[in-house]
Amino acid sequence: MKRQDGAQLGAGCCTQQPEETLQRSKKIQVLNVPAILPEQRTLDKLIIHFQARNNGGGEVSDMEYPTTVAGRAFITFAKEEDADNVLKREQILKLDQQDYKLDVREVGGGETEQVIEFVSTKLDTRDFPSKMARQLIHEHRFQIVSDQGSTVEIRGSFSSLKELRRNLMDVIMPQSTRE
Repeated sequence: MKRQDGAQLGAGCCTQQPEETLQRSKKIQVLNVPAILPEQRTLDKLIIHFQARNNGGGEVSDMEYPTTVAGRAFITFAKEEDADNVLKREQILKLDQQDYKLDVREVGGGETEQVIEFVSTKLDTRDFPSKMARQLIHEHRFQIVSDQGSTVEIRGSFSSLKELRRNLMDVIMPQSTRE
């Protein structure tokens, strides 16, 4: 019989092997990854960010970026506890002196993965107080696809779009007047 270090163990050996604790890896999903840098540079920045202890990270064993969905990455941590620590913290990625809030989520092992649908829509900002709509678009981390004066085409998750709609409705028609 051979140990992992290659040394031979005899049939009647009385020495015990040290107990090894098996580390389980864990995969997470990262959304709202900004597309402002070349893909390889973004990939490098994500790896550095998620390996940093001050972000709750640890050893990254695998990274999937880009994926079939724009703004999404999958990261596999060598240790489950590192992934859990990342999920507990707010993740702010710094790129070119700008902060980007990342949305980190658990990816189920045998469970059905949560599907994040991205949508695009056009918003006419004329009906909102000066720059209020644009401020809300920025706060909800939408990607601006095109900007043509008062009409802005935005792209983001469907759930974020619903939240943006609620916030915009509150601006033009406070909830007390809607009831």
